[in-house]
Amino acid sequence: MVLEGSLELGPDSRSDEIALQAARCHGCALTAVAVYEESRRGAGESWNHDGWQVPVVEFATLRKEIASCPRPRDKHCQCEAHERYRLLRDGQWCGLEAFEIELSARFGLKRVV
Repeated sequence: MVLEGSLELGPDSRSDEIALQAARCHGCALTAVAVYEESRRGAGESWNHDGWQVPVVEFATLRKEIASCPRPRDKHCQCEAHERYRLLRDGQWCGLEAFEIELSARFGLKRVV
């Protein structure tokens, strides 16, 4: 999977960092929405990087919205894309609700440094 765009959304009650990403596999043409979450609370650092397959149209929309942001790495940015996806409910991020996905169909992504 190749990340074709990433939007830093800031913390919620569980994570210190949340990034919403547009990801594509150039080998099989799968398009996905991905979420990277990192927490440095408690006994150490933990992270999750998961993806959910989305139709090409939804992927293209997300990629276009991320590209429209003047500062995608700035969690304080108030552009339309940040405002649309920086959704909290009861202190927890719920931005995946913007997509037509089956949450149980999650797949893991490897962290590449």
